Amino acid sequence: MQTESEHLAQAISNEKFLNDVDDARFPDWAVTVAFYTSLHLVNRVTARDGVNISSHSDRNKYLMTNYRPLWKLYEPVYILSIKARYICGHTTVNDADKAKRLLKRIDTEVERISKTP
Repeated sequence: MQTESEHLAQAISNEKFLNDVDDARFPDWAVTVAFYTSLHLVNRVTARDGVNISSHSDRNKYLMTNYRPLWKLYEPVYILSIKARYICGHTTVNDADKAKRLLKRIDTEVERISKTP
């Protein structure tokens, strides 16, 4: 199982790459990278809880059950990423902007959760 710090390091690495993606040319990649950055931030929480989750559906259920406010931020990024990854040519710059805004809010919420005992 990956540790909280390993997930944080991966999220930071992903976000550095995200900052280099040209949203206008590659909005699908911006959304995809924002999603995987969000996923690693969320996995910080599951690692903190000692829960090893290896599927999207299990992660989604865990968040819905245990971290509803975080789930409400994460779910739209998850849905945008499905659109970006599987419905070719329909991801827009607005989708990329939305995913990035939600990523910032996810980061804030994960930090808040990480500071609670």
